[in-house]
Amino acid sequence: WRADLVQGTRTLVSQSSSGEAGDAASWGMRLSASGDQALFESNATNLVSAPAVNDQPELYLRHLDSGTTELITNGDAPGIDRASGYLVSVTANPDFGTIVFADESSRLKPNIVGQNG
Repeated sequence: WRADLVQGTRTLVSQSSSGEAGDAASWGMRLSASGDQALFESNATNLVSAPAVNDQPELYLRHLDSGTTELITNGDAPGIDRASGYLVSVTANPDFGTIVFADESSRLKPNIVGQNG
């Protein structure tokens, strides 16, 4: 949830773009400096149209201003497989223009830096 103490509102973060609440646990919420985006991990399988690859958590970005949810650990770009391992570290710059994550997957191949990406 995001609680706006000035406006007196609460907004569910772990929901799909159609407004459906996540069907499993979500955690590790991080709010952008502007407060309009939330980064989180979840085991939910109904937040985006592409279902989870396995029983491992996925990383999502909720655009609170537009009401859309984006899967970050995906393989939509050419040559990128979807992550398939447990997320071990997540960080982002204040405006979420850059998000860095590490997982135990061996499937994420492009632009590898270091032995584990």
